[in-house]
This record gives sequence, structure tokens and C-alpha cells, in this order.
Amino acid sequence: MPSRAGDHNGAYRNTKILYKMEKAKHVRPLLMLIFLLSFSISCSTIKGDIKRNNNKTDKWVNYLVRKNGNAFYVTSTCSTYSTVWSYVNNQIMIYRITSGKILKEETYARNSNFINKIPSHKQLDKELFEKCGYELDGDLFGFKIKKDDSLIEENFSINLECIKNGKYNLFFLSEISRDITAFNLWEIIKYK
Repeated sequence: MPSRAGDHNGAYRNTKILYKMEKAKHVRPLLMLIFLLSFSISCSTIKGDIKRNNNKTDKWVNYLVRKNGNAFYVTSTCSTYSTVWSYVNNQIMIYRITSGKILKEETYARNSNFINKIPSHKQLDKELFEKCGYELDGDLFGFKIKKDDSLIEENFSINLECIKNGKYNLFFLSEISRDITAFNLWEIIKYK
């Protein structure tokens, strides 16, 4: 049979544990508050980077349309990086952007006659939708091209992996798909 002294030490240990648990109850809300604050600060930083990147992407697209008559881009709805490119004088000019800053500028030889053969919106939409479907929260592909006195502007919410790997009936889309793959236009991370 255990002695009373052993019971007393056990009760003392249980009281000590309960006391520590009671103290921890006061610390938990403080830890939760610290966690929530740090989480909201990091989220607002990411939101700011996304917004800066989207603004820079839009500015470059508009600048290149004014300068070269065309601009293309790929990005993602929740990313801090994008690629903008333009065709001029049988060259492709590529700008890799992250968090609102241009990381890298590249120029390569490239026949650009295909941009004069722009399919209609209906043709583009039909072929892209049939091959890839649409994503509501995902990758974006778009372009602006001056043609005569008008501006043709298209934006598609679509999976870029599908665009890269797709085989298209439209020559225009086949050439875009080829360039996205050949020039790694979606490989931005490695340039950071």
C-alpha cells in the first residue's frame, strides 16, 4: 500500500502541472495574436508585390505596343512574376519581370511575319477553349496588336502548360506556343 507521503508528492506535482497549464492559457492568445499579425503582414507584402508586378506588366505592354505595334504577355493571377515580349525587325524582345522590376532583357532573331495573320476573337477563343478550357484563378495569356487604325486586344485565363504543349490549327497560336516553349517565356523563377 502506498504511503501518504507518496500521495502528497503526486498531488503536489499535479498542482504544479495545473499551474503551468493555467499560465499557458494566457500565453496562447498572445502567440495567436503574434502569428496573425505576422501572417497579415506577409500577405500584404505579397499583395503589394503582385500589384507592383501587374502595374509594371501593364506599363510594358502599353509601351511596347506604342513602340513596336505589338506586345504579348504571360502571368498568373497570384504571382509576382510575368514575361512580356514583342516582335520587331525579325527579332523577339523579351522582358522578365518580378515584383515590379525587370530582371532580365533578352533579344533573339525571330521571323515575326505571323503576327500579321491574327485570327478573329471567335477563332482564338474556340481553339483555346477546345484544347485547354479556361481557368478562373490561374495563368493568363494576352496580347495587344496595332492593325491599321485599330488595336486588337485579347486576354485569356488559361493553363500555360496546355498552351506550351498544344498543337493548334491556327498558325498564329502555333507560333505563340512555339515561342513560349523555345524561349522559356514562363521560366521566370530561375532568373531571380
